[in-house]
Amino acid sequence: MEAILSHLQKTHGLISEGQNVGLWLAIGTAIGVALGAGLSNPAIGIPIGVAVGGGIGAGLDAKAKREGKVI
Repeated sequence: MEAILSHLQKTHGLISEGQNVGLWLAIGTAIGVALGAGLSNPAIGIPIGVAVGGGIGAGLDAKAKREGKVI
């Protein structure tokens, strides 16, 4: 089963539902930590990073769903 999913993702560009949200939440959190460190206030940077990352990921997931690229 894992081989089939891997083939679909690599060859046909399909993604799992919620894959982009998870990826972009992690990226947004990392950017938020850096932003918070730069501002000397992580309490501001992390939520901003999570919100931006979640928004980007949700948008990309919605686009993939519209295009029929969700497994």
